[in-house]
Amino acid sequence: MAGPLTNHYAVLGLPFRGSTRDDIKRAYRTKVLQYHPDKGGDPQKFVEVQESYDVLKDAEKRQAFRNIWQFWYEAEAAAEAVAEAAAKAAAETAADEAALEALVAAATEAEATAAKVAAAQNADRIRLLFWSFAAVLICCSFAVVWHTLASTHVATSALAALFQLVPLAPAHGLPSRRRTAPTHGSPSQHWKAQKKNAPDESVAECAIEGAQNKKDGAHTEKAEAQKKKNDKWAAKVEKQAKKDAVESIRAEAQQKNHAKLEAQKKEDDEWAVKVEAQKTKDAAEAEARKRKDVTAAAQKKKDDKWAVKLERQSNKDAAESARAQMQMRNHVKAEAQKKEDDKWNTQVEAQKNKDAAESAKAEAQKRKDATAAAQKKTDDKWAAKVQAHTNKDAAESARVKAQSRQYATKKAQDAKTAAEIKNTLNTKLHEVKDTVIQVAATTLLGASFVIGAIILG
Repeated sequence: MAGPLTNHYAVLGLPFRGSTRDDIKRAYRTKVLQYHPDKGGDPQKFVEVQESYDVLKDAEKRQAFRNIWQFWYEAEAAAEAVAEAAAKAAAETAADEAALEALVAAATEAEATAAKVAAAQNADRIRLLFWSFAAVLICCSFAVVWHTLASTHVATSALAALFQLVPLAPAHGLPSRRRTAPTHGSPSQHWKAQKKNAPDESVAECAIEGAQNKKDGAHTEKAEAQKKKNDKWAAKVEKQAKKDAVESIRAEAQQKNHAKLEAQKKEDDEWAVKVEAQKTKDAAEAEARKRKDVTAAAQKKKDDKWAVKLERQSNKDAAESARAQMQMRNHVKAEAQKKEDDKWNTQVEAQKNKDAAESAKAEAQKRKDATAAAQKKTDDKWAAKVQAHTNKDAAESARVKAQSRQYATKKAQDAKTAAEIKNTLNTKLHEVKDTVIQVAATTLLGASFVIGAIILG
């Protein structure tokens, strides 16, 4: 039996659009000759052809069928479109995931580079602090040693002995340094001569001051070079930070698009599952109706055969009765009236049989009309149920979309808040590091000056 999803045009081998009534009649005659049981055809397909023709030959039934089948045709087309969109969304999601993985790898590499830059900056700061502290200690140690030597009158003799080995050119109007020949005599006389020919104490101080100025100039040049290096590193770090910010914004946008695609894909999958379940249920119901109709058709065919047998037997009995009556008329004239009576009775019985046949035909037509009315009622109920299910699916889809939008908005706000908190913590951490380094440098420098002042005092 054909269900509400049966395409009666396809059963007759006709297209759904553009088929006229003449086309339907010609196709029906062709299919009936092809599938008729008396000519070796399939009884089930013959029944389907007959039911399809009964629907299409009536204008109201044909219009009702076209309305219902058109709706399911559009539903199948929508399901195919949803499946295609889901496949496309899956491909785009895979591409987005690959791009996101590449962005994550780039972000990880950028974080590693930033960590290396920060480590290098920290090492440079520690190195600068160390050399500053070492320079302060060296200056303090040199001042203490010089103060000790000057207090014991040894510095002048040591410098004189040094300058005797290395002659100096005249500078700042001072006399040149010359090596004096040893004098003859006692050691005390030799010491007096050396002391007389030695330069005064101002020459030693000028030499020390020149060496100190040269050392300070070298230290200043080194500090300038270190400052340029630090400025270059700072420019690189700032450029990398801008690049990381741009990459973060791009990754956040990719994540939002990925969330939207995931929500759309989930919604499409749910809709496809619902449509597939509904189609399976309808197919099962149609199959059950078809089996029931096939059983009824087989029973009807059996009943028709039995009726033919009964009619043949009745005809045979009637022939035997007529033959007996002819024999009795030839032998007994008195049976003539009886023959006429029997003939009349036979005509009456034939009329009764004819009336019974007409009554049976009318009853069959009545049952057929009742079946058609019940089928129409079932189709109307089915169409109403399908419309209600469609409305329910539309409302559920709207609700899921609203929830998806709320979830995406909340996720974006959480990501933004987390990024702000992370940036704030990084800024505070860098400020604390710089403050600790500055305090440590100031403390060490102050301690060095205090130690030097204590030693010199």
